Amino acid sequence: MSAKGKEVVVGGPAGVSHPAQPREIAKVAGHADQINAIYVVPPPGSALITASDDCTLRIWSQRDNGSYLPSVCEAYQCGVSALHFILASRTLTVGLDDGRVVMLEVSEDYNKVKPTLEIKPHAERVTGVHFDPRLQVVISVSRDCALALYNTQGERLGRHAFKAWCSALAYDPDTRHIFVGDYSGVIHFMSWSMEGQITEVSALEGHAGSVRCLEWAVRKQVLYSGGFDNAAIVWYIGDRKGICHELNAHTGKIKALCYLPASEELVSTGDDSSFVIWDLEAPREATPEWQESDVCQQCDAPFFWNQKVKFNVNRQHHCRKCGLALCASCCSKTSAIPLLGHENAVRVCKVCFDGIENQQLEPRMRRFKAPGSVVCMHYDESSDLLATALRNKEIRLWTLRK
Repeated sequence: MSAKGKEVVVGGPAGVSHPAQPREIAKVAGHADQINAIYVVPPPGSALITASDDCTLRIWSQRDNGSYLPSVCEAYQCGVSALHFILASRTLTVGLDDGRVVMLEVSEDYNKVKPTLEIKPHAERVTGVHFDPRLQVVISVSRDCALALYNTQGERLGRHAFKAWCSALAYDPDTRHIFVGDYSGVIHFMSWSMEGQITEVSALEGHAGSVRCLEWAVRKQVLYSGGFDNAAIVWYIGDRKGICHELNAHTGKIKALCYLPASEELVSTGDDSSFVIWDLEAPREATPEWQESDVCQQCDAPFFWNQKVKFNVNRQHHCRKCGLALCASCCSKTSAIPLLGHENAVRVCKVCFDGIENQQLEPRMRRFKAPGSVVCMHYDESSDLLATALRNKEIRLWTLRK
């Protein structure tokens, strides 16, 4: 029985075409543990591919009545933690909890898989994997704090170590740029050569918590990231290098992102059991850098600590609109600031609060209720099918268009 996601907030500039609210069309159950990755195979394949901590890789084929039943259940000795699928060649690459990466060839009817390569690039759980078919290179990241490159002969091409767990991976095949999100909140912008040399181009710092997911928009040359700080960030890697916009509407960790190129929107979801659909064409400004000062930058009241009780008697706060370092009295107001990506009320100073006009409060996103905490998701635009895996191990399928 179909259901509709409950719309909580409706917004966005008038006249802009948006996808309809998520409408649930199917429910799939069968995994015994958390689903770590999901992929939608459009018609004529009409299938779902899932990787789970219950030690199985599954392909769910759609039946004539619209239901999904397992056509492949590949069992391993440990959890299946990541997957990457290339539709054109039906090449499936999966990462395992013990550090192995396995490549498989999927049959045309999606009823069989044949292993073609098994390598052991890592010592711990693989958190992201990608296969470049043109260069025949497997890219993987892991909780062992490493990025590894292997060819399809099983030979290691290169390896790079980081200081923190690697938690997310995105790849641009045109430029051979690799983006690695880590547990400390940093996104490492990497490049590599066919000789195996891996170089860090820059470190993108903006998240205050672990980076959980990355989404790369190839045509726009834009990177989207979601983190455990409840925030998503838009990183303009191409022509607008150095610019980033924060998107804050969630009240829990962001676990998954999907870019919708046709409507120029971004879907984010996670622990707060909601979908947020962001209008990426709406005007936005970069979040101001927070300033540091020994005194309030409006009333000159000093910031100081009581050393005996280790307590900040006059704590330093920051206005989210201007970035000034202020005392609690001068920064006591709260307001949403959609222009800066703050869709929920945040702390602002009295001066900025008085300058916020009603039209500036118009939301640049829409929020819908999800049936539970979402762990991962994937959207196929050609079939308009959004697949979400919930924390309760269920799969829910949605359509977005009107």
